[in-house]
Amino acid sequence: MLALVNQFLGNDASTGLAPLNPTLYALAGDHSVFHDVTTGDNKVPCTTGTTDCPTGTTSIGFSAGPDYDQATGLGSVDGFALASVLSTAPSFSLAASAGSFQVSQGASVTVTVNLTAFNNFTGQVTYTCTDAASESTCTGPGTIDSGTAASFQITTTAATARLERPFDRGTRILYATLLPGLLGIVFVTASGKRSFRRMRFLGLFVMLGFSTLWLASCGGSSSGPKDPGTPPGSYTITVKGTSGSLTRQTTFQLVVVKPL
Repeated sequence: MLALVNQFLGNDASTGLAPLNPTLYALAGDHSVFHDVTTGDNKVPCTTGTTDCPTGTTSIGFSAGPDYDQATGLGSVDGFALASVLSTAPSFSLAASAGSFQVSQGASVTVTVNLTAFNNFTGQVTYTCTDAASESTCTGPGTIDSGTAASFQITTTAATARLERPFDRGTRILYATLLPGLLGIVFVTASGKRSFRRMRFLGLFVMLGFSTLWLASCGGSSSGPKDPGTPPGSYTITVKGTSGSLTRQTTFQLVVVKPL
């Protein structure tokens, strides 16, 4: 029935009547829309002491009464009367200025969402934005007047690499290599049993170790762990607008590409 009412009202499939419950309960006393059932019940027999069967009773269920009750709800519905009432209720729809927006990693893009009012809808609308892209933020206007277009800024994150200082690389290897060499020098000096030629050879070996590790540590700034930023791809962004019991939403695509 509500699908037919949606069709009658010409609602966009992405918004429809939702959320409908507050509207239906507000119409609970309108007996031109709901044919109220005030007598009868939906009770069924039960055995005392069994699950959900109250002690001292032989049945479980609810009785009908005026307006809403747990036996008959709001009553039976006159579909055309419901559609007619809903067609005159203030409402609105939302739509982004385009279906998709392209942005480079690390850059921002501004998206405008327009509100279309129905049946003299006016008031304040509170906007929220759900951004499906990682390391990306969508900032909206918050609460603004319904006659003002909502502007959203989506900011992505660029891919980065952490640069290490030259002496951060191979420091442990450097110390591990120097220690035996220095101990060897001390040992040779202390013992006095090594020839001067062997001392020169050992000194040359230590110097070569110094120079090799120095070149390795200074040979360019090696990159460490990377932050991939906002990954390239297409993401669905959802914008919702709420005013009182009315909530409407629209979606668009955010296309993230690598910078040139």
